[in-house]
Amino acid sequence: MLLHSKGRTTNISTNKVIIPFSNYFIVKDLLGFIILLIVLLINIIYFPSHFLDCENSISARPLITPIHIVPEWYFLYAYCILKRFERKVIGVIILLLSVAFFPLIATRRKVRQKAISFI
Repeated sequence: MLLHSKGRTTNISTNKVIIPFSNYFIVKDLLGFIILLIVLLINIIYFPSHFLDCENSISARPLITPIHIVPEWYFLYAYCILKRFERKVIGVIILLLSVAFFPLIATRRKVRQKAISFI
């Protein structure tokens, strides 16, 4: 906006040439912005599917997990256990037992260390 209102100065030899920007250029820029905005709004209003993901148009199946949905690696074991069993209660019980399994092993297995004596 400062360039439009003050103009551009260039030094040619010793003469200072001032090229003022008139209101024509401001109106031209505003008109271009308005036309761009109108084209964007027409695209959004009349062709909204161009801006959407194509997977959003697939009908939902509540009993089948889509292929592209995969949990992170640290939840993958829980996901596999829950998918394996048809009854959710059994899957949750097995999942809790698998989580509780590692602390049970750690407390159950006590290694007796013998003192090393240097005599």
